[in-house]
Amino acid sequence: MGLLHNPVLFKILAYTCSGYYASMFTLRVAWGFVKNPTRRFWKVQERLTPPPCLNDPRFGVHSYIKANGLQFHYVQKGDVTKPLMVFVHGFPEFWYSWRYQLQEFYKDYWVVALDMRGYGDSDKPEGVNNYDIKYLVEDIAQFVKELGETLPSLTRSYGIKYLVEDIAQFVKELVECDKEAGECDEELGKCDKDLVECDKELRYQFVKKLSHYDKEIDGSEKDLGECDKEPGEYDKELVECDNELGEWDKEPSESDKELGECDNEPGAFDKELGRDKFTLVAHDWGGVVAWRFVDTHAHMLNSYIIMDAPRLQSWMNMAVSNMQQFRKYVFFFQMPFLPELFISMHDLVSFKRLFKKTIPESSVEDEDVEAFKYTFSKPGALTAPINWYRANVLEQQIEDIKTKKDPGVPGLFLFGEKDDYLELAYLEEAKDVIKNLQTVVIEGGNHFVQQDKPEAVNKVMRDFLNKHFIDM
Repeated sequence: MGLLHNPVLFKILAYTCSGYYASMFTLRVAWGFVKNPTRRFWKVQERLTPPPCLNDPRFGVHSYIKANGLQFHYVQKGDVTKPLMVFVHGFPEFWYSWRYQLQEFYKDYWVVALDMRGYGDSDKPEGVNNYDIKYLVEDIAQFVKELGETLPSLTRSYGIKYLVEDIAQFVKELVECDKEAGECDEELGKCDKDLVECDKELRYQFVKKLSHYDKEIDGSEKDLGECDKEPGEYDKELVECDNELGEWDKEPSESDKELGECDNEPGAFDKELGRDKFTLVAHDWGGVVAWRFVDTHAHMLNSYIIMDAPRLQSWMNMAVSNMQQFRKYVFFFQMPFLPELFISMHDLVSFKRLFKKTIPESSVEDEDVEAFKYTFSKPGALTAPINWYRANVLEQQIEDIKTKKDPGVPGLFLFGEKDDYLELAYLEEAKDVIKNLQTVVIEGGNHFVQQDKPEAVNKVMRDFLNKHFIDM
């Protein structure tokens, strides 16, 4: 632990490891070139057209917004007047990682899957320092704030959309009603005949009873005459009612007071529309950022759901005490150029290995893998995401990280049972430190659990949200 708290020694060890792993990778590449000098292992296929799945309307509408000095791309689905749920991806991913959750929760939430800084179609500022975690946390806060600012115009545009759908549904129902009305006309014709017979009978019975009521009315007039003799009693009661009404006029009712409070606090309506409070769902590096967001911006949250992502200080602690977490790729990624070359080798074959090697029956399809290849084959698409490692693994001081042990909102921490990159020990460690945190292991799930086991993940999420009655 002393090594971890001594940043100089930790960096020396880390860069030593980085140099070692970089040398091993260079030797491996050189040997491969010697064996097959004609094979262009570094070549990445040019992909000019996105695979159809990236524009599938089932996942939502593509949108852009300016926040925290950058332009962010996101995909949104659902009624914008419903509570907001924001999805934050990890490495190496983008908004598409949340395709199954967008389809699952859009009926109850306004769901928004964000391309984080440096990813997908969001801006990619140059320089490692621009990917410090403090900027990543603030990106989320400012993104949600800007969504709130654009909500009135979005509400109008979505209102027109839903109005058109409602009109179409209304016309459809109207046609059905016309058919039913024709059938009713036939029934009414039969009823008319019956009504004529009933009318004759009713007239006879009415005349008969009318004569009987005339006799009773004569008796009632005598009783009313006696009541006329004591009008003063009614006057006294009326006076008392007038007095009570006067008191009500002087003192506003509870309803008036509540309405007054509503007038004084218009922000309450904004919160219901998802401007100020939201549910944050995150995975991997997005989850690392989400843990810090919980520490610093818990007041903006209704709840949070984090998947396969340790708290940064937990990983730093475990990295020097558990060799299983001393991941070589984390230190290899500190080197320039070589990590990008490694991932892009053999036409980005790493993505197929990442998503499908552990569990062949994974829900990730070949077209999904192609979507990731298309996105990360663009110029600069790998450097910015790797800069997250370069900016945060060695530069963070554990003493500067303050964990909020009681965020004041419920949290859910998910882990894939067969996560190849992280230890399940992170679950219990977080539960021991943070209050009101539920932990769940997804049976058979790998590290990319929301894509690998979407049905199981969605069920656990919905059970958690229902349990806490969070804007459902």
